[in-house]
Amino acid sequence: MLMIIGSGRSGTTWLGKLFDSHPDTVYLHEPDAVKRRHDLPKFPCEGEVEYYAEAAADYLEELKFTRTPGVIGVPPFFPKNYRGLLGGALHKTARVTSKALRKAAGRNWAGLPVPIAPRRGAKGLYVLKSVSAVCRAPLWAAADPNLKIIHLIRHVGGRIASLERGMSAGLMNPDPQIDELFELPESELYPFTKKDILSRRFMDRIAYSWMVQNDKAAADMAGNDRYVPLLYEDLCRAPADKMARLFAYTGLETSVQTMLFLKQLQRQSAQDNARYHSVLKSPLGSIDRWRRELSLDEQDTIMDIVRHARTEPVRKALGLEPPKAEAGAFQSQLR
Repeated sequence: MLMIIGSGRSGTTWLGKLFDSHPDTVYLHEPDAVKRRHDLPKFPCEGEVEYYAEAAADYLEELKFTRTPGVIGVPPFFPKNYRGLLGGALHKTARVTSKALRKAAGRNWAGLPVPIAPRRGAKGLYVLKSVSAVCRAPLWAAADPNLKIIHLIRHVGGRIASLERGMSAGLMNPDPQIDELFELPESELYPFTKKDILSRRFMDRIAYSWMVQNDKAAADMAGNDRYVPLLYEDLCRAPADKMARLFAYTGLETSVQTMLFLKQLQRQSAQDNARYHSVLKSPLGSIDRWRRELSLDEQDTIMDIVRHARTEPVRKALGLEPPKAEAGAFQSQLR
């Protein structure tokens, strides 16, 4: 099993669909947003990981078998080796029917389950994508000794600009979770008080939240060979090369279907890139858009906060030098 984690609006859906384009994967889109477990800590401390490992294993199994249309039915869709013609027809019919019934019933209803419909004995690699709790990474790793984790990190400016577009369109309502973050011992490692952060602009609170959560995930997983931090911008610049390496990391062969999908994306227009939730976008068109959308003052204020990031992957995402005490640590396995 593979878990893709990251902050919202960091490209995790795009990476998830790149994995979904492989004919031997079963992609599940944010199943933990459908089936929530409030008894598991969102920000586990070191002593809590072992204590909650068994409960986290049960939760992973529950997520693996979540089949609502919002989890299964995220377009575009791809042919699968584990699904025959009859199974493919059954899957498509169930997907379309469940989506239509959900639309008629209202969004409060999750919809009818959509079967994966594999051939008997056929298997695929389960790929779960989550933006709900990036700091649960050590819990997932403890829950399943075979699970691998890819932590996608996007420059905070890109995330904030994207969130602001979504909020303006009424599509996003992010919660920086400042109260919860200042209960963590890690909050003492940064030169900010809760009063200070709460007095700032909303985007500054988002920046602080992004820094603390991604730092915590990277620090907690440092040295674990089942964890790979990946920069969104690196993926955008060389998607074919990065996906070939990621497929190898997860035990998959390079997929012709994925390479064809990437060629399709490279032909997308600027108009396609403007569609908020679509993954059918040109990769390079998304990298520096935020530099044009955020004012220089906004960029400077945000960087004044996140320049205090502690881990090499997060600092690298920001274009900063690694912290001296950790130089050489947290190196991406994709190099």
